[in-house]
Amino acid sequence: MEHHRGFGFVPGGKTADNRLWLEDDAVWEDQGMAFVTARWLFDRDVAAQVPVQKGPVTFVLIRGDDGFRIVHAHFANDPAAPIGSRPPAKKTDLLLIRTSLF
Repeated sequence: MEHHRGFGFVPGGKTADNRLWLEDDAVWEDQGMAFVTARWLFDRDVAAQVPVQKGPVTFVLIRGDDGFRIVHAHFANDPAAPIGSRPPAKKTDLLLIRTSLF
């Protein structure tokens, strides 16, 4: 438990200027196992106005006598935006793409 307090993950832990949370989570439970998919978001500096890091995450959990335990976790990053990427498409651009497909 002391290890977790050092990272601020449990009550009484250090106060950190970063935050990690999950969104869009889905859970499937079957025969003593659970599978979780979600999107993780990490704000390294809550006070700064910088974009958060984010991406998909999956967890596999096994039920034990004292509840579920994570036996596997996989975090991935969303792809970086291409350097010099185009601005968002305009309605006319989308119309041209749609008509060129047919």
